[in-house]
Amino acid sequence: MVNKIGEKIRDLRRKANVTQEKFADYLGITFQAVSRWESGVCYPDLELLPAIANYFNVTTDELLGVYNMNKQERLREIQAQLRENFSKGFIKENIEICRTAVNEFPNDFELLSDLAFYLGKYEETKKEAISINERILKECTDDNIRYGVIQMLAYDYDSIGEKEKAIKTACKLPSTLVTSDMLLGRIYEGEEKISQLKTNIECFCDYITSDITNYARAKHDGDMQNQIALYKKAINIYELIYENGDYGFYNTRIEALYRGMATFYMRLNEHDNALVCLEKSVEYAIAFDTMPEVFTHTSLIPFGKEFSKAKNLAKDFAYNDCYQMLHERLPDELFNPIRETERFKAITARLSQYAKKET
Repeated sequence: MVNKIGEKIRDLRRKANVTQEKFADYLGITFQAVSRWESGVCYPDLELLPAIANYFNVTTDELLGVYNMNKQERLREIQAQLRENFSKGFIKENIEICRTAVNEFPNDFELLSDLAFYLGKYEETKKEAISINERILKECTDDNIRYGVIQMLAYDYDSIGEKEKAIKTACKLPSTLVTSDMLLGRIYEGEEKISQLKTNIECFCDYITSDITNYARAKHDGDMQNQIALYKKAINIYELIYENGDYGFYNTRIEALYRGMATFYMRLNEHDNALVCLEKSVEYAIAFDTMPEVFTHTSLIPFGKEFSKAKNLAKDFAYNDCYQMLHERLPDELFNPIRETERFKAITARLSQYAKKET
């Protein structure tokens, strides 16, 4: 705390537009003494601290940096609670936590962006989220926060039908090839380089497979055979990167791909193939819901990389994948032609064993 007091005095003095000489006169010391404090050569005597704090209208705790330390500890506690809730899908609880925290720290842009993020999950609060994010862009100078806010705004503008605004906002972000992750993967050395490259490969794997499915829908809407072929390509990419089947979070992606193929096969009246895909989809949902809280990848590329549900998992619903598949996905009337088959009943029975809500 003490080694920063000189910097604090300097910042307060400059903010008050007071010279070292004038400040020294108030304290009854030489301006050289003030200069030594501000340069870190020595520190003020303890008996001078109340007078210094009084001069700048701050508390001695703030002068010594105690307030900032307490603030940072409090913010870390809030962020930890938000992460834990988000890993369980407790969105409304996080909104209340953020509202309370913003009242406590009204100018903390990270908290404001968190509040906007969770508000954006609901149609009835989306406009409030947009308003908060627009304010952040006007006032915040932290690029990391600004980039996240720009992304949220682009999605939110698009979701309310303001397509031009969404595109204009999205164009404020750097292109894929000009990002810190790309640059650091080339600049780092040793273990830092390896870790960054692992992260990059995992991210690009997810981006590529996501874009393949988006391409399938945009380019081949109605062409079930081509969509199935493209979904299989996306699955092959995951299998290429995670040859040992240690998919971690990406179990959910593969589950969705197989489930998507099942719907395509149903439209083609290929019921046996649809059931095969549903059976595989269930196994990936179970694999995700039953994986350890923390595990380490064993496949060649992500080898040694740790995945933690508490730190790395985020979702918008307070139940697991098996519950969602059982109660939200499979009731789709598209599956009515196979609903009474023994294989479909076996699928629902297997899901029932693992389906649960978060508490």
